[in-house]
Amino acid sequence: MPYSAGMEGPATPAPEPDRPRRRLGWPTVVIALATLLIGGFVGYAAGRPNAVPPVHGSLDPGRVRVPDLRDLAAKDAVGVLSPLHLGLGTVELRASQGAPTGIVVQQNPPRGSVVPVGAKVDLVASTGPGPGASAVYDFAWGVLIPITHAGSIEWTSDPIALDGDPLSLGANTRVIGVAGVSPYRISESRTVPPGATAITVSVEVSSFHSPAWFVIERAFTRQRESSSAETTLRASPSTGPPGTVVSVQGSQCQGSPAATSVTVGVAFSRGDTAPFANIPLPVRASAYAFRMEFTVPDSIRAPDGTRHILPGDRVVFLTSGRACRSKPFTVG
Repeated sequence: MPYSAGMEGPATPAPEPDRPRRRLGWPTVVIALATLLIGGFVGYAAGRPNAVPPVHGSLDPGRVRVPDLRDLAAKDAVGVLSPLHLGLGTVELRASQGAPTGIVVQQNPPRGSVVPVGAKVDLVASTGPGPGASAVYDFAWGVLIPITHAGSIEWTSDPIALDGDPLSLGANTRVIGVAGVSPYRISESRTVPPGATAITVSVEVSSFHSPAWFVIERAFTRQRESSSAETTLRASPSTGPPGTVVSVQGSQCQGSPAATSVTVGVAFSRGDTAPFANIPLPVRASAYAFRMEFTVPDSIRAPDGTRHILPGDRVVFLTSGRACRSKPFTVG
């Protein structure tokens, strides 16, 4: 439409007047602050450390925690289970490369399980062959020592024969039950036959709650490996009269399948007949290497009575399992 004087265009709306801002009333402020305070307190209470930590190990009446029986001799398991009002279930036998005969390698229920009083624990015990030939000599496995008093506890092993002096002594230990036990001390026993060694493990008990036990899982010594791969025994000298001291040395003789040590025996024979007497030497030897001495007697007790040792008689040294044997020593 053409513009015409006196006509007005579209009217521009007038701006609205400013409205005053709404202010929060005091009830709203109070509610908001209260919400913040309550939420913060709840969050703190939920996330803060307990001022009094819960007592771990406390059990309901009629319940008991299963102890760790691994690395114990299976025959000692009842001695641990009975005071805890638990029973021995089945004992399964299984070959093991890591434990000697009779040592527990597995249990069910596992250690730490909470079971009713009177429950039974099934075990799996090793049938060997146990640790093989190596530079580690085992004094003992699975020694169970009841803790009956505060003070000193000391255990000394049986001796074992070594091919030289040990480089280091050691033990793996733990406690079954509740007891304050100092770190073990270990020393070499001096009251042993020549060519052998023994170990003494001792600890101090500051406090205990019966029943409790100190367990030596394994006591051992380490020695340098022998450079010899010989698998026979050496006896020297090779001849002599009664009273001759014969030095017997051997290495890598496995002996009986499940043993970490072997028993060295002496067989006496005359002519081409079978041996008329067999005696074991008093010191059990390591399956890896050993050295010992034997004095040829002038008489020996045989199954048919006492026999005098005569010139021409032969003496042969051999290990259990007949894995290693010496050439004959001839009485001259």
